[in-house]
Amino acid sequence: MLIPVLFSSDISSISEGQTALVKFDFSEVPVNFGISDIIVIDGKLSSLSQDKTLQNVYSAIFTPKEGSEGSALVSVEPNSYVDLAGNSGKYTSSILIIYDTQPPQKPEITTEFEDSRTTDTTPTLSGKAEPGSIVEIIENGILLGTTLASENGFWEFTSSMEHTIGVRDFLVRSVDKFGNVSESSEMLSVRIDNSDSVRSLDGINGYLRLKY
Repeated sequence: MLIPVLFSSDISSISEGQTALVKFDFSEVPVNFGISDIIVIDGKLSSLSQDKTLQNVYSAIFTPKEGSEGSALVSVEPNSYVDLAGNSGKYTSSILIIYDTQPPQKPEITTEFEDSRTTDTTPTLSGKAEPGSIVEIIENGILLGTTLASENGFWEFTSSMEHTIGVRDFLVRSVDKFGNVSESSEMLSVRIDNSDSVRSLDGINGYLRLKY
């Protein structure tokens, strides 16, 4: 009897650092079925094993191609497997696994403040990031909030919390729909101040900070 193959996966899409469990469910127990009988495009299979109870079922770990995105193919071709009677399988069965192992592009903060200073205690920041990604705004190492980058990659964020007087260090990072996280943007240092203060400028690490 011919042996059709069915595939299933425990995850429909994969991000960086993830793997998927792929199962091969034969109608009968195949003979000498091995990992060399499986075609894989844009990834690799490892740890192929036969179920001890259901010997017609095999499973393997799929790892997607690094630093890329697309649809990976796992396929068993006709005549690559036989049953106990020596009959070759004449069916093709395959599965596509969507993957994205490429982190979003490094986002930017494009907002500029005159003399790196503002009297606005709820400053608005804006910049560029991968279109459709979630932009995380981080202030002095703490997550301040998030916003969504538009289809053109533009993002804008206004803090809902008033900041006290002092130097604030802002940076952003973006997270794509697969959960991949970008590297952090360059830091923007801003002095939150009031109009009665007397300013003097001091350059620190390439940024203008205000000393009092």
